[in-house]
Amino acid sequence: MNIERKSESLMGLSSLLDIDISAMLGDQTLSKSDIEELLKSNQGLVLFKGQWVEVDRTQLQQVLDQWEKIREIAPEGSVSFIKGMRLLAGTNPDLVSEEEGYSG
Repeated sequence: MNIERKSESLMGLSSLLDIDISAMLGDQTLSKSDIEELLKSNQGLVLFKGQWVEVDRTQLQQVLDQWEKIREIAPEGSVSFIKGMRLLAGTNPDLVSEEEGYSG
């Protein structure tokens, strides 16, 4: 996952970050059909695009599931700085900070 600053303004809790999610093998970006092919393999070691690749299907599926959650949170590819940092940290992106206020 790649997270970049969307605007040239100073970074702050209200800054927006662009999210670009893609899978790579070496320097090649994998398509959705490439990933599906890897998930269908029943061997740990797969000859894929001329290379032997070790595939952990369980871990790959977990990563894909996490990406889907991120797409649900940021359907247009942008999130606030604070949500982006929470996503990178693996925490709940919907936690409320003191600056955002608490309505609990």
